[in-house]
Formats: sequence, structure tokens, C-alpha cells
Amino acid sequence: MAANFSSIPILDFALIDDQARKPEFIDQLRHALINVGFLYLKNHTVPQQVIDDLTGYIPRLFDLPQEAKNKIFMANSPHFLGYSKLGAEFTKGKTDFREQFDFATPHETKWKPGAPKYLRLWGPSQWPDEELIPGFRYTMETYLAYVQQLSYHFISLLAEAFGLPPDCAQEILRFR
Repeated sequence: MAANFSSIPILDFALIDDQARKPEFIDQLRHALINVGFLYLKNHTVPQQVIDDLTGYIPRLFDLPQEAKNKIFMANSPHFLGYSKLGAEFTKGKTDFREQFDFATPHETKWKPGAPKYLRLWGPSQWPDEELIPGFRYTMETYLAYVQQLSYHFISLLAEAFGLPPDCAQEILRFR
């Protein structure tokens, strides 16, 4: 159970570029993971312009006509990717009043009968029609590529924060 805390830790990712200050980042990360359970990461490697480009699309994505959203309904995807309409999700037996889109980094499914079931989670995203929201897919995939690279680096830092070798997660990442 996380200890009491008064604010969400904000960690400066730029500290890892300075070998003299990297241990400070690792200590802060360990504290955030053990005592809080989550954190904000500033000065990360995702360019602000990439974030701004994606953010500019979000209102247009949710403003798509309902019939366009329904074409990419999550129930059509064995990978749990796509659109989920308002009120379609449940948490602890109660309706969640949220509308959402789930997109993932580009993957072709590796699942075949007899393969581990978790491989079914990896597969292609469903995308809205390009003519309805031109450039969205490219923008989202660009953002996801940057976030994916950041996550691979961040996993090695998580390992260090827990006193493990930085490359200990490579076996897990071999499926990427």
C-alpha cells in the first residue's frame, strides 16, 4: 500500500543525461514507485510538436459522426482496439460514463491456435476513415512510436530503481 503523499511526484527525465545526476533520478523514481504508485515525467523524449499535433486532432476524433465511430467498434477487434461508446464500459459492476478510442503501435498479430493467449492482444488497430479525419492515423502512429521508444528506455530505469540489471526486461521486450 502506498504511503500518504501530498503531491504527485514530477520527475525530470533530463537528469538521466547527466551521469552525476542520474542516481538522483533513480532515487526519485524508486520513491515514486514505492511510496506513491505513479508520477509525472517532464523533459521526456517525445517532442512537444508531436504531442501538440496529436492533441489538435482529439476534438475532431470525438466529433466524428456516430456511424463512423461504430465502423471501428471495439467488439469488431480480437485485439480490444477501436471505439467504445459512452456507457459501454463497466467498472466494479457500474457503468463508466466515458467514450474512448483505443489505438496501439502497429502490430501484426502473432497469435495462432495453440499459441499463448496474450499474443491475441497484439494486432492491428482499427482506424477511422482517412477522408473523415485526414492525417490522424499518421499523427497517432508517430506519437505512439515516440512513446514506445521512451517506454523501452524507461523500463530499464524502472529495473535500476528496483536494484535489478537495466537489461533484465529484454526478454519481455523481445516480442516487440
